[in-house]
Amino acid sequence: MALSIRIFLLLLVYHSVWARSALIQPGVVVEHQNRNDLFGETTCKRVNLIFARGTFEPGNMGIHVGPDLENALAHELEESSLAVQGVAYLANLEGYLDGGDAEGASLLIALVRLSLGRCPNSAVVLAGYR
Repeated sequence: MALSIRIFLLLLVYHSVWARSALIQPGVVVEHQNRNDLFGETTCKRVNLIFARGTFEPGNMGIHVGPDLENALAHELEESSLAVQGVAYLANLEGYLDGGDAEGASLLIALVRLSLGRCPNSAVVLAGYR
């Protein structure tokens, strides 16, 4: 990648992080920022959502898209029919510039296998963004 494009991307990402930091207070846990239903549920749900949050988002679900998607699905389904699992990967600048985080991809695959192994009759929904 040309140096000028990398610098532009760094500035673009920095601006995005700076804008988000005004909305996020360190140490404040936002509702649904972390979800680990695949590890805590004893009964299978109708739908298992596995979500990979965007770059620099906190927790394993983030605070923007992940919780909103969870709430929308819970509204459309019965909330008791939905299990939600976030992907706990670094979500940092290096992974963003590399086009994705290899460890995060491996964890996502492991979570899909866990979901299918534990609950073979459940639908699996994969979602996320960069």
